[in-house]
Amino acid sequence: MTENSTRSAGDLAIRGSGVAIIAVSLAVYTEALPVVATDLVLPIAFGVGTWLVIRNLAAVCLGSGLLALAHSDPFGPDWIASIAYPVIALGCFATTISLYAIRFRQHVSDTHEARWRSRR
Repeated sequence: MTENSTRSAGDLAIRGSGVAIIAVSLAVYTEALPVVATDLVLPIAFGVGTWLVIRNLAAVCLGSGLLALAHSDPFGPDWIASIAYPVIALGCFATTISLYAIRFRQHVSDTHEARWRSRR
């Protein structure tokens, strides 16, 4: 087996486990489950499964943060909508911003020498 095929097989296994997490989450979802499971645990499982499938943390964090922000109710009686969703949204947006800041700094450092040469 070559290194490329080993990497592809490992990547396929990771993506397959993401699909499995999403499928199990869909299979166990019913209205009879406790509110914590349907409103908090299963959406987090869907997010983890989605990240394993698409392997783009910035996209998953941005989408999850927007969904959590849209469903949050800071002054509502439900602790999930009033506390958990705003905390998840804040964490997702902080992660997204830090990921893009890291990528920007890496791009600047990668192109620094070329820009310096063009100025001479």
